[in-house]
Amino acid sequence: MLCRLALLLMLILLLIGCGGSQSYPVVAVDNASSVTRVAIFSGHSGGVNAVAWSPDGKMLASAGDDHTIYLWDPGGGKEIRHWSGHTLPITSLAFSPDGKTLASGGRDKAVILWDPANGQQLRTFSDSDQVLTLALSGFYYNAARGSIAFAPATSADDFRCFFSAGTGWGNFEQQRSRRALSADLTLDYGRLQLRQLGLQPAGAARTLNASLNGNSLIARLGHAGEATLVEFESQVELSAGNRLRIELTGA
Repeated sequence: MLCRLALLLMLILLLIGCGGSQSYPVVAVDNASSVTRVAIFSGHSGGVNAVAWSPDGKMLASAGDDHTIYLWDPGGGKEIRHWSGHTLPITSLAFSPDGKTLASGGRDKAVILWDPANGQQLRTFSDSDQVLTLALSGFYYNAARGSIAFAPATSADDFRCFFSAGTGWGNFEQQRSRRALSADLTLDYGRLQLRQLGLQPAGAARTLNASLNGNSLIARLGHAGEATLVEFESQVELSAGNRLRIELTGA
């Protein structure tokens, strides 16, 4: 009798636990109908560590442990070309905004710029450590000093990039002509405190206009190597949605 009561109690508890208003996360076929495999590209002889889409979406670059970069045609599902250049595994890839330059970084402590049209090596940079994250923006940030800087490695006349500074992130844009340079730093999330902004290449800038959301800021020009420094008289505090604009002439 006691055994029957115990079994009945267990059954009741089980039914209570499985019923009621409880819900369980599931993935149904109809919820995932838009997720389909488009293509599989085969060619690498080792693991793939990095992939990057060209800005126009017509090329896909991949690289990995075999020290080789592959370019693929996503639409046709075919290889365009491949080449080697690093002496150790490649860990990072990035296209320039105009799609005319491809940068690769690897465990051989090198960043190499390539012409994706023919695989020709354009320029090589060395790093003091393995290159695990790559950006063509030349981004630098020092929270203690309130200093942020950009030194585009390519397309400096019309450059755009994303940046992340720990307490906030946003976008940076730079346009340069023969004697002028304008730069816009827009914060999309968080907060950012700045005392100094470095721009490169900015040439021999002579006049400066700085503003935050259209309101003028007091700042002066300085120089550090090839960089032009915009040094603010008072700390500039940006919050989400704010835009810092810099205009240099005589650059």
